[in-house]
Amino acid sequence: MSELRNRMIQDIKLAGLVEGTAREYLRAVRQLAAYYMVAPDRISERQVQDYILYVRDELGVAKGTFAPLLAGLKFFYVNTLGYDWALLTKKKSASHVRLFFYTWRTIFDGKSCFTRVLWSKSAG
Repeated sequence: MSELRNRMIQDIKLAGLVEGTAREYLRAVRQLAAYYMVAPDRISERQVQDYILYVRDELGVAKGTFAPLLAGLKFFYVNTLGYDWALLTKKKSASHVRLFFYTWRTIFDGKSCFTRVLWSKSAG
């Protein structure tokens, strides 16, 4: 086992992640390294970004496959290596967040009057 893999396993244990999550995170880093055929600590932020886009857009993997891959790469580069890459650490913009709010409408149907809560979704 490589030193980097051992470090990541120790970090996973310290984070209290379950075995299935650990397996997925390790697989994500292993697949990235295999894609570029170099050690994962030698891969640039741009290369990681290109790989993420390749997996998402060209391979078209399902969200259930993509989410742990992204989380695994983020865990490795941020937690294990201590990199502060904007790709993995910046907050999502507000345009990606869907906001819900209540709309109150009073309805009179000729016999009674009642208030109804309607769910609305903001644009974005």
